[in-house]
Amino acid sequence: MKSETVERVTEWDSEPFSGGHAGLREYAEREFTGAVTDGVAWLFMLNGRVLGVFDGGMDRFADADGTAYVAPDRSLPLLFAMQEIGGEVRGEYYTEETPLSEVDRTLQSGNFTGYVELSENVLSGDYYLAYYGGRRMPVAFVGNQERRLTGDEAYERAADEVGIYRVKTVDIEIADVPDGADDSIGGAAAVDAEPAATEEDTTAEPDEAEPTTESEFATAPPTDADSEGSSPADRGASSRAGSEEPASTDAEGSTPTREGTAEPRTDPTPADGASAGSSQPAESASSGRARSATEAAEAAMANGENVSTAESSNESGGASAGGSDSAGRFEGESEWRETTTIPALDPAESVSMEAASESAEPPAAEGSAASEDVPSEAVTALREERDQLRERVEELEAETERLAGERDRLERERDEAAATAEELETEVAELRATVDELEEDLRVAETELEAAQEYMPEGDREIPPEEAMAGTSLFVRYERKGGPTLEDAYNGDADRDEVNDNLRLEHHTEFDEEGAVVDGAPFEEWLRGTVEYGFVEWLTRSLLHDVRETRNQTAMGKLFGAIPEIDRIEFRGSVDLGEEAEEERASFDVVLRDRMGQPLIVTDLNSSREPATEPMLESLLRNATPVGETNEGLAAAFFVTSSYYEPGALETAEEATGGGFLGRGKRKSFVKLSRKDGYHLSLVETRDGEFHVSVPEL
Repeated sequence: MKSETVERVTEWDSEPFSGGHAGLREYAEREFTGAVTDGVAWLFMLNGRVLGVFDGGMDRFADADGTAYVAPDRSLPLLFAMQEIGGEVRGEYYTEETPLSEVDRTLQSGNFTGYVELSENVLSGDYYLAYYGGRRMPVAFVGNQERRLTGDEAYERAADEVGIYRVKTVDIEIADVPDGADDSIGGAAAVDAEPAATEEDTTAEPDEAEPTTESEFATAPPTDADSEGSSPADRGASSRAGSEEPASTDAEGSTPTREGTAEPRTDPTPADGASAGSSQPAESASSGRARSATEAAEAAMANGENVSTAESSNESGGASAGGSDSAGRFEGESEWRETTTIPALDPAESVSMEAASESAEPPAAEGSAASEDVPSEAVTALREERDQLRERVEELEAETERLAGERDRLERERDEAAATAEELETEVAELRATVDELEEDLRVAETELEAAQEYMPEGDREIPPEEAMAGTSLFVRYERKGGPTLEDAYNGDADRDEVNDNLRLEHHTEFDEEGAVVDGAPFEEWLRGTVEYGFVEWLTRSLLHDVRETRNQTAMGKLFGAIPEIDRIEFRGSVDLGEEAEEERASFDVVLRDRMGQPLIVTDLNSSREPATEPMLESLLRNATPVGETNEGLAAAFFVTSSYYEPGALETAEEATGGGFLGRGKRKSFVKLSRKDGYHLSLVETRDGEFHVSVPEL
């Protein structure tokens, strides 16, 4: 079952479950709604009846003990069961073109069974409308915390969202819990027996009406073009047929059911009220009209016409007309925005202050000025000189601003150069210290090599440890193909000793290992003594069983499911990150892959006596995160040290996984890459060949 579904179900209130089928029958008597698990298989119930069994069969619960989770709303087990069963996509719509409320009315009137999923291009969350027999049960998971909403609140939020939604029909069988004589769930137990007194025509009418509802949903909801293209008489007939059909469907298609059946129930609709008060002749007439509408729709579809659904009513017609008027207003506003522009100003029409003051002087002043003998040439020269000085001032101000900007830029470059110089000096000092350490290591290595060559058997070849490790790969294989495997241990069908007796690790080298000597020891003896080989043996032989025995299958679900998929182990391996990544490849000390070569687990090691530091953890996260973003199958990133972890390294791991008081979700030590995906981060310590998980605590 999907890990996301398991995580949501395990957030419900829980209670212990025991007694196998007898315990399930007790749940049926109390009309239990929720989920039951034995640790591997899951069973969903609604009002005491079984919706489906996943990751196993009903026989797993014959004598099983486990946990029962009480659903906070009856829509949840129905939706999760439908998602696990899967279904057929009947249509995909955009809310701005086909409103969700319009399709909802069609599905309710058509006795639809399935669900609607509104999640694509929706940022606020995921919205679902589950239907059983036309009864709607909304569910929503809103925000990064996936806050759960149900009922009218979930529906109203979904109806107001903008995005793409899909309509999926699901063939779901609801069955009773098996009694002592029958331990299987079959189609015969999927529905209640009809009362003996039911008339033949009463039971036959739902079968006749079923194709009508399917054909109604097969056509898209009506559009403005359909409304405009039909005549008034056609629209009236369509409206009458749509308004009468739900009543006839409810009146003729529904049969009496006992109390506590698993059929979901919703608030009564006007159609239910109409069916309750209608008489038998009215039901026959309504059924006839529904069949006539269906035949007309099938004929129109055969001729290639676009037939609107039969659920259109006077109310939806009014809404369509209102929508057309609103669309017209929006189109008009769009045209106005495209055609209306801001006119450019004409400099010739502007008036200077001097011209305005001159035009504002009274005629008497003009007359007196004209009578005086003013030296006009001197005034004109002064005005020209004034204008030139103003232009020069503006040029100098602009130059001053430019020089100030240049000064600021040079100051910034100076500061950056000084900071870079300090960093380079520090780096040079570190490199010099590293060179000294490497020279000392080289002298020690040369001394050890000379000593080892004295004792090397004649004819053997010495291979450097790093070359030997890089040229070696491991494979997970089994002594007996039909014997217990890691997959059996994952399903709980085999214990630790049975699987380990059948499991073996085969090695393959890119060099001739015959006569090869590494660090003075034969190659195979040297390989089995390395930390890398010990880590792979512990991961394949112990970790899966430790997770199961500590009941962390859900908290470490992605890692728990990836271990049985391991096929090949690559030492000193690298992973391709794709063309869009900043780096083309990411390198690790150990890469565990599946049969197709996809990375499942990546690992870095610290085999020295020095503690693991914060930069080491940061390097692992920096390389593992882009791998997880380009490979959805990445389940975990491990860091293994032969010493211990500094506080800074532990704080880095806690920050990356959102740990501490504000930790989110039930998955332990999980690095989230998106709202639904990520990988586990695990810190491991090894001493004397033993491995211990420090983070997370199992």
